[in-house]
Amino acid sequence: MHLPEKERYTLENIAKERGCTVNDLLHYAEIGKLEICIYVEEREVYVAPYLKKYQSNLTKVEGFKLDHKIEHFPGGPCPVLLSPKEWRMLQRRDLSPLSFVVFKHPQKEALLYPEKYDYAFSDLIVTNEERLCFEKEYGSDKPVPKSKHEADEFVKSLTIYPENDDTINIQIPGKKAEPFTSHSLGFHKLGKEWRLLRKIIQKGLYYTGSTKTKDGDANRKCLRSVNKKMIDFFKKEFDAPIPPNYKLFEKSIKDKKGTWRPKFRIRPKFRIQSAGKFSGLTKEQIVKEIEVELTKDKENQDEDRLQELYLAAEEKGISKDEIKELFSEEYKEPYKYSHEEGMHTTYNP
Repeated sequence: MHLPEKERYTLENIAKERGCTVNDLLHYAEIGKLEICIYVEEREVYVAPYLKKYQSNLTKVEGFKLDHKIEHFPGGPCPVLLSPKEWRMLQRRDLSPLSFVVFKHPQKEALLYPEKYDYAFSDLIVTNEERLCFEKEYGSDKPVPKSKHEADEFVKSLTIYPENDDTINIQIPGKKAEPFTSHSLGFHKLGKEWRLLRKIIQKGLYYTGSTKTKDGDANRKCLRSVNKKMIDFFKKEFDAPIPPNYKLFEKSIKDKKGTWRPKFRIRPKFRIQSAGKFSGLTKEQIVKEIEVELTKDKENQDEDRLQELYLAAEEKGISKDEIKELFSEEYKEPYKYSHEEGMHTTYNP
């Protein structure tokens, strides 16, 4: 017997149809690929303006009641609004019953907040319209969104190291490293994003600065731009299983606040040979060259030249005390070249 399509489906229905788990569906909701709802019966509800600021922490919406009004809601499926952290908690069934849920009004840009309600996990549904949209985008011949765990496995398996000013090498497990130019990666050779990426690859970290300063905001914006360009490249070149809003860089616990480290591996193949370039300079001339470079605006500093000058200074026998006195905080923290490990490390006299 031919039956009409249902208007809504439980998560178990969709999971069985898609050949995945309910937790997979909750993950897709977390990354914005699937809209999960709860059917709200006809009743009086609080309605408040839908503001973007609620998206970062949607459970703490007590303040919006100051600007709420009561309306009659005729009943219907309402999208559930949770922060990514809360979706992950829901996957672990840490939040039940669902008395904390905030809804988006289905007919208008507003929050809907039924008074005195208590929903269970089994009340979560997917509308038929949303089901068809999801199937269209991720049908049987198309991959469904990947999880953060899969993305972590892929990114952490990569090895990246610089080749020259315009090229970096990327190696995936079991294959030979391939060179990619700034253009092929989606960067401009002279752009600040490319300079930042090369700096991170050479040093293994990046300090964005305080969140309360303009420089700090600009640095984080630049880092986000690098993150997006590299993810777009990984998806296009390697068909990488990386979900939206994934971060290639993570905050460093052992370094000072505001320091980020890449999740991919760094292999310092880059070798600085300063003897030939600066062998004719005296100690004083090398110090002067370093000072000239450091007094430049950070955007215009030549990082490779600085690294070469630091090594040249050591080869000329400049003492640690002299280096410490010269490289004060008004410039930047110097780096030295470790002959044993073949990599650049922070110089702490």
